[in-house]
Amino acid sequence: MSIITINRAFGPNTLPVAQPIRDRIIGYAGFSHWFRADTATLSGTAVTAMTNLGASDTVEQATSGARPTQTADLFEGQPGIVFDGVRRLAGSVNFNADGDHTQVFIGYSDGDTTTVQYATNVRTDANNQVGINFQTGNLLRFSVGNLARCSVAYTWGTPVCVIASISGTTAKMRVNGVDATPGVIPAGAGANAPIVLGAISSGATTGGLDGAMHDAMFFGGDLLADAAFVRLIEAYASRLGVVMA
Repeated sequence: MSIITINRAFGPNTLPVAQPIRDRIIGYAGFSHWFRADTATLSGTAVTAMTNLGASDTVEQATSGARPTQTADLFEGQPGIVFDGVRRLAGSVNFNADGDHTQVFIGYSDGDTTTVQYATNVRTDANNQVGINFQTGNLLRFSVGNLARCSVAYTWGTPVCVIASISGTTAKMRVNGVDATPGVIPAGAGANAPIVLGAISSGATTGGLDGAMHDAMFFGGDLLADAAFVRLIEAYASRLGVVMA
């Protein structure tokens, strides 16, 4: 039997779950990156950088007009990082998404304003990118090699916990506790490149998230093969206002 301890008495800029959950996520085999809204580096409300909770590397934005902003109380008393389709954060350290790995996104899209809205992405070129994105037509997708491999219906403005993974030649996605139909991916469709948050690429002015994010996590290996750890992530997301099916 697993016991998850939840801290109910939390406020803005404090850890929304008990410390053991944070430690279990960072200490998990294959853990690589965790960017969380309440730890962002700010200039006023503009986000200049977010530091990986598990290491010292960052995603950053040097251009003031392209910085997302931090807004208070978007996720059950916790702040969110707000993107507008153009503003973005990009890292300088590569993450290997060309093979078994997992991406986690906790946040939402505000509306059907562009053809595609990338929330997380790892990209080398127009054809080799791997990321969680929202699509016109009320869709939430996991794309690998510039094509959607998993897709589910999405209601704009709804907070989601998306866990998307590659396992061999299979793409998998789980949204708010429900598994999507898996997809097949060709070899070499992934990417080993820097992480981009809120955009299709580090320099793009289209294809970005129009919404908000509380968390983006990246792991080596297929997290969806570990049901107990998936429940831990989803328990964490529930405390941020995500309603599980």
